[in-house]
Amino acid sequence: MDGVTGLVGDTSEHEVLGVTAEVNTVLTADRLVPSVATPQAEIRALIGDVDWGQALELDFACYGLPSDDDSRRFAERRVAGYRGLCEAGHGIWIGAFVEGHLRAGAGLFAVGSGLARFQNVGTHPDFRRRGLASAVLHHAAQRTLLDPGVRTLVIVADPDDSAIRLYRGLGFVDRERQVQLHKAG
Repeated sequence: MDGVTGLVGDTSEHEVLGVTAEVNTVLTADRLVPSVATPQAEIRALIGDVDWGQALELDFACYGLPSDDDSRRFAERRVAGYRGLCEAGHGIWIGAFVEGHLRAGAGLFAVGSGLARFQNVGTHPDFRRRGLASAVLHHAAQRTLLDPGVRTLVIVADPDDSAIRLYRGLGFVDRERQVQLHKAG
């Protein structure tokens, strides 16, 4: 759905096509508000097989274990794809490590036109509300905004999810509504 207002179109057509519309909020910032929290964690870029294996496990902790082999392979390939992009120099994946275990993480990738977009921000359910996600986002933003080609940070969020309050508190401002159509199965 092309547009920025979040209009989903004719829902009767969605039913015929077997799709559902998801509307998210696109937020932007040119810098982040300094964090007041100092989490008890090591904040750094992911490196090597162990870190990236923990990224997959964090994904499972945040979104649930895949119910079948195809879903697990999809998740494995998605994480491998992010790793490949980072290792090719197209972005950075930052993690918050508590006692050596990845408990929060996010990727940030330059996408051209002065934009860098956050991907897959996640915090382990047992470690939420400790400032880990804020620290990860700040660290990634500081490193990425040093690139002279990047002027604007972008993040996309479910308007009904509590994470959007965190993003707004960091200085992100609502810019548009994004519509995606999903087909079950």
